[in-house]
Amino acid sequence: MMLNPNEAGAFWNLLGFAEKHTKGDYTLKLKDGSILECKYFTSAESENCLDLDDPNYEEYWIVCFKDKHSDYIHEVNYHNMPLEVWCDGEKIELEDKNGKKTC
Repeated sequence: MMLNPNEAGAFWNLLGFAEKHTKGDYTLKLKDGSILECKYFTSAESENCLDLDDPNYEEYWIVCFKDKHSDYIHEVNYHNMPLEVWCDGEKIELEDKNGKKTC
């Protein structure tokens, strides 16, 4: 598994946590203030759809969550990390005070 340097920290910890807790009930508090009640759906490598020779091309990981009340799939990557992540009613601390991995 390759790591995009921009993914270090909270996103990488979310990916690791979600892959270990695939059956949990998740609540994501998004930056726009909305709350998403969801289940883990999948994680995969993705890219930003630019040509490979474009200097802004990048590959990165995504974690997808399926809304519990609809068919909506929410894709999380390091660009759009939720403000808070809860699993089975417990807040997940994705970074410790020293910035170390928590999972």
